[in-house]
Amino acid sequence: MAMNKKTEKSRKKWVGYVIFGILLTLGLLYYRFPSEAIQGFLQARVEKINPQLALSMEKVSPSLTFGLKFLEPELLLKTTPQKLIFRAERLLIRPVILSLFRDEWTFCYNALAYKGVFEGCTSVAKEKNDAPFQTSLVLKDVPMGEVNPLKEVIGRTLEGVLNGTVTYKGQSKSLIRGTGEVDLRLSEGRVELVEPIMSLDGIGFHEVLIKMTLNNRKLNLTRVALRGTNMNGTLTGVVNLNKEISRSSLNLRGTLEPFADFIKDLTDSPDTVRLIRQRLKRGKITFVIRGTLAEPNFRFM
Repeated sequence: MAMNKKTEKSRKKWVGYVIFGILLTLGLLYYRFPSEAIQGFLQARVEKINPQLALSMEKVSPSLTFGLKFLEPELLLKTTPQKLIFRAERLLIRPVILSLFRDEWTFCYNALAYKGVFEGCTSVAKEKNDAPFQTSLVLKDVPMGEVNPLKEVIGRTLEGVLNGTVTYKGQSKSLIRGTGEVDLRLSEGRVELVEPIMSLDGIGFHEVLIKMTLNNRKLNLTRVALRGTNMNGTLTGVVNLNKEISRSSLNLRGTLEPFADFIKDLTDSPDTVRLIRQRLKRGKITFVIRGTLAEPNFRFM
């Protein structure tokens, strides 16, 4: 009995030593973490993967989840002037431990950016230049009224709150040649129109549902459904992607379904009422959009 008590006491002592050693190691790692060296390594790695990209950050430090915590990271495109691709207030990246012993690394991340939350995981083959990678992303409550990459891409004023998922598989040097899926929901907002439609320069909406697929430079809009404040709408078609995104060509077709109250309120716009009545077929107006993202061409059918 005395021997068992002595053995148990000795075991607790060694457990205490181990815990103390781990805490001491973590403390030393935190206070003596080579932040500048890590920043330099990551910046060089990003430029090696894609020479057109540049990475900057305020600070990098270790996290308790065996990952890295980045303060104000920015990913830039080396154009003149430099174009911002992504910016976050903070970013936490941690490895999936088992992937460290496999041929493919997997890292998961959590970012607070544009006053919303971005979560996801990315997998990439080890020690291969321009290796294929795959990633998944979840967007939570991202307000589109703020300055953000999507708003810059479409070149129009866009408001609302964005939620949804994005999956992608491809190579960093030719992102538009990859494959992927997009499933988004934009709620309670407004979008500026390419050109005024029926005296409107923008459409307010309660909800916009967007489903898209990407396959080798073709972005297929399989479903875009708008539930608006004064009309409903749909949009389908293809965007043929160009390396310079603004020059991507459009081949889209859609419908607008104006509400009766909306038409009644146009008493001071007789030309608009006449246009609606001429174009209405079974309560809907059909239109097409051609041209490019930078210079779209809208016309009624």
